[in-house]
Amino acid sequence: MKLPQPITLAPEPVTLADGTVHTFTPLTIEDLEVTIVDQVNKQRVSVKFANIPGSLGLWHGTEYSLMGDYTQEQVDKRILQRLNKPDPKTVLEGMFVKHASKVV
Repeated sequence: MKLPQPITLAPEPVTLADGTVHTFTPLTIEDLEVTIVDQVNKQRVSVKFANIPGSLGLWHGTEYSLMGDYTQEQVDKRILQRLNKPDPKTVLEGMFVKHASKVV
């Protein structure tokens, strides 16, 4: 999936529960390699991006039920909607922080 403009991600270091400081190498991306994860039993669709930890939720619960079969175009549109709240750089960098805080 092509991004409207390149984004350089430079997440701030995170101190883990054991006191170890985890740093991230800055990464400039122009495209997102997307893997769709459809969890029927949990009524949830999310996506994972290559080189970025964690996942981004697209639809769940009632939204999932109402969505039915979705197209790649709908997935791409929803990804852009989710990335733009507040902006793609902040959302993607936040995925690093959430992931690192779970590491023990």
